[in-house]
Amino acid sequence: MTTRKRHRSPEHPGFDLRTAIDRARVFYRAEHYHKVDVSSALARWGYGPTSGSGLRTIAALIHFGLLADEGAGKNRLVWLSDLAKRIVVDGSPDEAAATREAALKPKIYAELWNEIGGKGPLPSDEALHYKLVQQGFNPKAIRRFISDYRSTLEFAGLLDDGLVESANEEKETGLASADAAGPSEQPESSMSDRRAVVAAQQNQEILDLTIPLIGGGTVVVSTPIPLSDENHKIVTTFWDTFRRSLTYAIDRAEDGEEGGDV
Repeated sequence: MTTRKRHRSPEHPGFDLRTAIDRARVFYRAEHYHKVDVSSALARWGYGPTSGSGLRTIAALIHFGLLADEGAGKNRLVWLSDLAKRIVVDGSPDEAAATREAALKPKIYAELWNEIGGKGPLPSDEALHYKLVQQGFNPKAIRRFISDYRSTLEFAGLLDDGLVESANEEKETGLASADAAGPSEQPESSMSDRRAVVAAQQNQEILDLTIPLIGGGTVVVSTPIPLSDENHKIVTTFWDTFRRSLTYAIDRAEDGEEGGDV
């Protein structure tokens, strides 16, 4: 019997900086600056004491320099770092600079950033994909990594012109590049503006619902009102399918098939 060797990528956070800071804020509200055992920390985010996703959350916050730790196993303790304090404390005058510092704390993030000269815009997704393969990344993990990397740099204000869309994204959305626009053309309207126009044409109102989640984070739902019975059934069916798919994906990740480092 042969055992399939797992292709591990270089160490990197399992999600972007915005998510990491959100989870650091949840930790701060519950534990402040105290050292706590790992099980207690995981409970703050709604994870069980042996959750693989929970341990990857701790690993991601350590990668970004937001958590410090000591010990191992049942004796392992974690706490907010000094860098995290500069970000999560309301009114901190150093929040912006600390956020930029955290964005480049992960070693692989800093290496890529230095290779492009420490300024945006970034290369295309295709160019980044090639570079990451050369550095030993598991090809299955690259798309998620690039998305998190771009999101992190944009959130920290490190890109000159904001988030750069990949060529694939431009093809999928049908958006033309900025260079292709004529001098007299107006900028693209935002997605919310376009939704408002469509809703007005259909004599409907758009309702945006922000739903807070246990352990931090939110779900944002935009729906036209009134919602017909037929459309309500469509939404319900979609959500049930999405929930089951997400549960399956999490179970696979906790089995060690993909995800950030622990």
